Amino acid sequence: MNWPGSARPPRPKTVATLRAEGYAPVAETAEGTVRIEKTRPQRAAGAVPAPRGTGAWGTRIAATGGAKAAAAVDPGILAVQLLKAPSTPPEPAPFDGGAAFATDTEEIVAWWAKHLPYNDVRQLAHAIDTGESITVEYVAASGNRTVRTLSRLMLDPPYLEAWCHLRDEERVFTLSRIHSVMSYLPE
Repeated sequence: MNWPGSARPPRPKTVATLRAEGYAPVAETAEGTVRIEKTRPQRAAGAVPAPRGTGAWGTRIAATGGAKAAAAVDPGILAVQLLKAPSTPPEPAPFDGGAAFATDTEEIVAWWAKHLPYNDVRQLAHAIDTGESITVEYVAASGNRTVRTLSRLMLDPPYLEAWCHLRDEERVFTLSRIHSVMSYLPE
């Protein structure tokens, strides 16, 4: 495209102009990956009031009614305390930098049911892969929550086709509406 003058407009101005016109452009790096831009939050002008529960000079009011000055934290002591803390964090999900998904089904379920905890994703994917029955908490489009026992699971992203024991018929469930997964316990 030939731009008036000798130089192209700056990328931020071009992206902002396109967005103002209703388009949804995505900036890319030189390597072709999406550029993630974070904007700093806007601060209100003027004085910021003291937090609730503080006195006129910024000291916190104790429950007894007396004023108690905030104690200064020594960064060295804090660092020692942090280093002494146990180093047993939970294993992160693959999308959070953890180990790779165990199966393709796990990855597909995790992609479509983003709010499910990783353990629920693994349990649902295992049931799909092995043909086991599973119990899920499902939220319908109306907002009603139900607990459904499902069998004969077939993954068809973004849906899960299954035999619903509650309705006693084949039903289609949206993966993003499954809010929790439990093992099926026959009655």
